[in-house]
Amino acid sequence: LEVNGQEVTPNLNRLAKQSLVFNNAYYQTAMGGTSDAEFLANVSLFPAKDGTAYYEYSANTFQSLPIAAKEKGYQTAVMHPFRPGFWNRPPMYQALGFDAYLNQQDFELDEIYGMGLADHSFYRQAVQKMQQMQQPFYTFLISLSSHFPFTDPNVDLSEHLDVGALAGTVMGDYLQNINYADEAIGILIDELQAAKLWDNSVVVFYGDHAAVPPNNNHELAQLLYGKDELDKREWQKAQKVVMMLHFPNDQLRGENNLTVGQIDLFPTLANLLGFNCHYHLGQDLLNTDSG
Repeated sequence: LEVNGQEVTPNLNRLAKQSLVFNNAYYQTAMGGTSDAEFLANVSLFPAKDGTAYYEYSANTFQSLPIAAKEKGYQTAVMHPFRPGFWNRPPMYQALGFDAYLNQQDFELDEIYGMGLADHSFYRQAVQKMQQMQQPFYTFLISLSSHFPFTDPNVDLSEHLDVGALAGTVMGDYLQNINYADEAIGILIDELQAAKLWDNSVVVFYGDHAAVPPNNNHELAQLLYGKDELDKREWQKAQKVVMMLHFPNDQLRGENNLTVGQIDLFPTLANLLGFNCHYHLGQDLLNTDSG
């Protein structure tokens, strides 16, 4: 996507050419938002229909990606520079089998954007912490900067991306915000390469939930189709999220057009890395012809 001749996500676009990209990945979250996406990706079960899995089922026993990784000798950690108790994460992360949960208390809050620590600083610090971990390891990073409402009164993103007539609209704010988050992804890749981790890791990028609110349907319709409003089918089609897997030395790259979701990540990674994954509702996307 370009706006006024400028790429909105140049780093993700570059990464896509070196990765396996799922063109029809849709979010599958319910009331739990980001926490539902974490649950889908790490457990391959659907979230709760009512309430949130992280509150309702934190006392349960799960088969999960971090537990499966630990069975193979991996150290596991989840990193999210936000309030530690949000979404009832401490007991749920324990149930999911993470060895460590690093939250805002474990990071230097030296660069703030929106809800908390800016992705740029978060990724730099996260890679430093990875370098201190025993290999092999599984780390699960949850970023903050691209969250609604997409703006910070103390940070002007107009110098990053000129959105022209969209300036001051939710859609314009979103595009500038995603451009800012994309800049941070470039930093993450650079830091992983400098730490000699990039070509020794499978790195997964995925979007967790909806971005543009339904009441801004008209702005999205204007950007995508030059029309006043998206019909129901067009709106549903617009609910895609990023999902791509990068392999060491760009070993597997290309495009996959299956209809997939976050629920497919655990079985896909488990089979790829030789982990146990007996109970799951998702599919191994590297070994299926149907979504």
